[in-house]
Amino acid sequence: MSEKTYEVGVLLADKRIETVAVTCANEDTCELIVSSTGNEMKRYAGSDYFEAMCHWRVELEKEDARLLCNGARIDCFPSGMSRSMGKGLTVYVNETGKPSSERLNLFGQAEADKVGTVAEQKQAFDSWMTSLRGTENE
Repeated sequence: MSEKTYEVGVLLADKRIETVAVTCANEDTCELIVSSTGNEMKRYAGSDYFEAMCHWRVELEKEDARLLCNGARIDCFPSGMSRSMGKGLTVYVNETGKPSSERLNLFGQAEADKVGTVAEQKQAFDSWMTSLRGTENE
């Protein structure tokens, strides 16, 4: 994969939305390069791009800011295959009691009422996984 840049909204604590450029760089280290309007540049790396995004989100959470993209939606999470073979660039929409079927781009735009913290997203994913255990024999 060659470098690809996405525009992502960041909901700031004062409810303003700032658009930043996010470049997926260095596929080996899954590094995100974030460029803000003030030409400030930050880098986040992970085992995949979703993990790198989570590192960025944790930093934003300290400032009471949230990413407005599918990768930050509480009801979305990447599959194991998406993470290992697709570098975590695809997330799946998870609905209680139902297998995931809808795939979304990690950096696709999301509404503010659908996004949350990294911890909220992980808790929702764990709850969704638990909800599937009751449907295995159906």
